[in-house]
Amino acid sequence: YREQDLFAGSGWTPSRSTLVNLLAASAEVFQPLSEYLRQLLLGRGGLGCDEMRITLIVPPIPPPLDPADPRSARAHEVLRKAIERERPSVSARMWAYRAFDLPVNVFDFTVSRHRDGPDEMLRDYTGLLMADCYSGFEGIALRSDARIVRAACWAHARRKIFEIRVNHPQTSSVL
Repeated sequence: YREQDLFAGSGWTPSRSTLVNLLAASAEVFQPLSEYLRQLLLGRGGLGCDEMRITLIVPPIPPPLDPADPRSARAHEVLRKAIERERPSVSARMWAYRAFDLPVNVFDFTVSRHRDGPDEMLRDYTGLLMADCYSGFEGIALRSDARIVRAACWAHARRKIFEIRVNHPQTSSVL
């Protein structure tokens, strides 16, 4: 509806179905560019990753299973369970990946915080992975046969130190 309002301000009032069709067509057209940027990013020696929680509205029926898509089963399972429990939404994730030396961001969406998204994204990656202490990254690094070296994120570490200041002021002041 926000996009409808934005376009209406210009004198064009498309229906929501038209906007959805435009979005779907754009996704198909931009797929080669998206894959190129993904390969460019994963070809670098250092990579940062973080994710944020987003609310995904549960559709009335789960998407069909796609054997060619490794994430299809997880999406189907999560959404099917949410529909059975009559939940209006689920807590999904948007993952952001960025090379240390290249101003390119690649975003990846998953329906849960399960490691299947990062696992698929990093399956052929070799290099340093700087991220928070999410246990899924540890499993990915361990299964990589030392292709992926984990590095702690200073921003996350700093935040934890600031969080302990209330209960441990002396300890946190020397850190």
